[in-house]
Amino acid sequence: MSSRTTTTAKEIIWDGMGLVDKAFIPHADIPDPIYIERLPKFMEQYADHMDDLIVLNDNEAYVVDGDSQRKISVPYKPGTHIADIKLTEGSNK
Repeated sequence: MSSRTTTTAKEIIWDGMGLVDKAFIPHADIPDPIYIERLPKFMEQYADHMDDLIVLNDNEAYVVDGDSQRKISVPYKPGTHIADIKLTEGSNK
């Protein structure tokens, strides 16, 4: 049995890696109770920057190609090999 250790940051740093001018919430659809509990609080803290927030489920990715940026969806079923996945365009956010 594994145990989780929870730590709280003294300061939230919003800069990220600086690759894009967006913030991401990855794995937004996972059923992990800790993640589900923290997601609304994060959304509340980020409320003033919602235009810069990209929420990604496990079957989604954010693609940057030059000046073009977009979210893509992958039709995914558990057990599917990555080589068998065909990409489909999603919304821009």
